[in-house]
Amino acid sequence: MNEKAGPTSAEIAESGHEHGRPPSFDTLKEQLRRMWKEHREIVFPGWPEPFVPLSRLLAERQPQSNHPPMPHMELLGCYPALAVPTRSGHDYEIFDFLPRRVRGEAPMMSRKLIARTFGWGLPLETSVAWLAGQIGPRPVLEVGAGAGYWASQLQRRGADVKATDLLDVARNGFTTGVRYTDIETVGAAQAAARHPEHILMMVWPPHRMDMAHSALTAYAGDTVVYIGDPRGGMCATEAFFQSLETAWQKTASCPTHLRWLGYRDTITVYRRKQTAPP
Repeated sequence: MNEKAGPTSAEIAESGHEHGRPPSFDTLKEQLRRMWKEHREIVFPGWPEPFVPLSRLLAERQPQSNHPPMPHMELLGCYPALAVPTRSGHDYEIFDFLPRRVRGEAPMMSRKLIARTFGWGLPLETSVAWLAGQIGPRPVLEVGAGAGYWASQLQRRGADVKATDLLDVARNGFTTGVRYTDIETVGAAQAAARHPEHILMMVWPPHRMDMAHSALTAYAGDTVVYIGDPRGGMCATEAFFQSLETAWQKTASCPTHLRWLGYRDTITVYRRKQTAPP
């Protein structure tokens, strides 16, 4: 298992500033916290219920974690959010917008910039713990890992995760150049073909690009973790989802998700369907 520490808040902020992000994480957090002290909740036209800070919703509904806060949650905990009831509890949806009359001069960092800094999917402590439990002692191969954020969070939970991506982080346009763990530079299909004994994991594979389908086709193993939008959403290709439907069986779905408002991404585990004997 790779135990390399991730970047500090200062390193994240410095890298983000080079790519057009606000220069100070701490300044943005403090501005948003002051805003929430003045406005306990925010009403958006057309929404039946008010938005409140994500940190408040999680404190009310999620178990206390013994782990240090995940870096993205230090900021996103201040973002406006809704708790959406589900069969198993709640999902949480956050919004990257506040009316100027409410936020004053606090600049809201957009979903795209946050995604490039951390990842396109948003982990919660409970969802990472759930996924680590599903993985157990088996090694995991993540393809298209980007900055390696999801791999690093699973590694914090003791999982053995090998992160790979076709592009080095410094040249990867899906990231800001921040690296959270060691990442091998190798194509998705090549990596998947090399490691049939690993669980194959993909987090928000690029929309309308063949990466996810080529990796799934090359993979000879028996378990896939897919984190992203369902068919018809903003991930992968129709060929990928057709292959999942044909050859794979959904065995587990995380009971709690954190996602951006308007998206439908989930954390799902698949097992290869058994071929009937002749």
